[in-house]
Amino acid sequence: MPTPTGQGGATPPGSPPLPLPPLPQGTANNPHVRDSATARGGRLDLGPNDYPIDRVLEITKRLEECAAVNQLLLSKMTALEKEGKDREAAMNETLREVDTAAAEVIRARADLSVVKRELDALKERMKRVEKEEIETLRTVIAAIEKLVKQQEEQ
Repeated sequence: MPTPTGQGGATPPGSPPLPLPPLPQGTANNPHVRDSATARGGRLDLGPNDYPIDRVLEITKRLEECAAVNQLLLSKMTALEKEGKDREAAMNETLREVDTAAAEVIRARADLSVVKRELDALKERMKRVEKEEIETLRTVIAAIEKLVKQQEEQ
C-alpha cells in the first residue's frame, strides 16, 4: 500500500508532512504494526501497515508467473525453430528435386536434339535412296522398253 504522498513517504521540500492514515481497527496496541514507514519502507514504497515479507511474497509470486510465461515462450520458440528447420529442410529437398528434374530435362533435350539430327539424316538418306531407286527404275524401264522395241522389230 503506497504512502499518502505516493512517493514512498517523502514530501516535497518546504511542505508540511501529510498525516498518516488511521490504523486498522484493533491494531492500536499491536507492537507488530507500525504507525510510520521504516527506514527502508520508503525505498520499497511500503506503507505503515505493509510488511517487507508481504512485498517479497508478492514479488516472488510475480517472478514465478514470469518464469512460467518465460518457460512457455521458450517452448514455443523451440517449437517454432524446429518448424522452421523442418520447413528449410523440406525446401532444400524440393530444391534438390527441382535441380534433378531440371538436369533430366536438359539431358532429355540433348537426347531429343541428337535423335532429331539422326532423324533428319535418315530422312535425307531416304530421299537419296528414293531418288536412286527412281533413277534405277527409270533405267530399268528404259532398258525394258528398249528390249521390247527390239523384240517388236524382230
